[in-house]
Amino acid sequence: MQKPNETGNEQIDLSEQEQERLDQLLTSARNFHYISFILTGLSLAMLSTDNPKGVKLPIAEFELPLIQASVAIYFIALIMAMLTEILFSMSYAWMEIDKRRPPFAWFALGHDINYKRTTAWIILPAVLCAIFSSFYLIGDYVGIGLIISSVGVIFLPRTIRNFRRLINSKNDHRGGPATFSIYLLYWYRLLRQSIVTIAFLIAVFAAIPKWRNGLLPIFLFMFSLFGISVFIRIIGGMPFVYRWIDRMGKRYGFPTKSQHYK
Repeated sequence: MQKPNETGNEQIDLSEQEQERLDQLLTSARNFHYISFILTGLSLAMLSTDNPKGVKLPIAEFELPLIQASVAIYFIALIMAMLTEILFSMSYAWMEIDKRRPPFAWFALGHDINYKRTTAWIILPAVLCAIFSSFYLIGDYVGIGLIISSVGVIFLPRTIRNFRRLINSKNDHRGGPATFSIYLLYWYRLLRQSIVTIAFLIAVFAAIPKWRNGLLPIFLFMFSLFGISVFIRIIGGMPFVYRWIDRMGKRYGFPTKSQHYK
């Protein structure tokens, strides 16, 4: 697949093979999005269930407690939203040069391409699931906080992708060659975001009171690592430290001074 023309001087079109691959990406994103809405409806339906104890599964007559069932549904909806966002982000640049009309049959895209609006539709099911799951945790403010805060995990893969791109190209955000300190800064941010992602995913199940004692220490450990990384970032942000790192990076082929940053 060709890359979109970044100069904006020429409008290119997609070949039939590229259009087919784009449609496959959008179809997968749409399917994940619709599944997340189905899960949201299931989570809402559970709120009005006549069985206050749990949900019976058609597997050896196993009964899953309502809190665990609701959190499990929310976790799956969260994963569906993450996958939808990833596939939409992969498709977005190519959709802008796709001349076919009418647009792809996915209501979240709307009549015209709007990244923010589509992203809002993508995260909506996960947000609703988080709200419905929190109803089972009335009075448990720690659990409610863990559930609501974990919605932010949807956007973390996007951030990780951006930093991976900068690391692979060894460029800074403005397109110039990165110094060694900037290169290490992007590695730091990539690792930090990975830590936060894992912590938030753990937080989903830590919202269940019976599981919290086992998972909350892991959650707190991950955020301790986050705190340590912030301290390292403060040290690395001191001018005499990052300038020394930049001089050291010369042996690895990095420039000693940045074109865009002092």
